[in-house]
Amino acid sequence: MPIQVVREELGLHVTVVNPVLHSKHRSAALSPDPLPANASFIRLSARDVAECQLPDRIVSPKGARLVKPETW
Repeated sequence: MPIQVVREELGLHVTVVNPVLHSKHRSAALSPDPLPANASFIRLSARDVAECQLPDRIVSPKGARLVKPETW
């Protein structure tokens, strides 16, 4: 598993960011309990996710109008 390789073989800190808004449980595969010392886990709020979205309509640098599909 890539996260395990980064933590164990490279000794680097890993933060797992969970964008799943409707789950109160974190993925045991991605962030076991207890977390290793070189790992952390963050659950995003609905507000965090909403603030990262593009507007429904944007204009490209070349002037093209881009509209987000209604199903998004």
